[in-house]
Amino acid sequence: MSWLGNHRNDPDRRPVVQFVPIICPDCRTRNYDHQGTRGRIRYHRCRDCSLRFMSVEQIPEPGPEG
Repeated sequence: MSWLGNHRNDPDRRPVVQFVPIICPDCRTRNYDHQGTRGRIRYHRCRDCSLRFMSVEQIPEPGPEG
């Protein structure tokens, strides 16, 4: 079984989540390292200015399917 589970052969049923690009709040670059995760909080370090910052995973609202 692949990482897509039983949805591997049916592209219309593959699980999809929204991805929001993360940028450094100081220098506005997208050049960062992911340092770790704790629950919904992800820790990053900018490769350009070395600022350490966090991002929070947004819990999606249930869709029409429930």
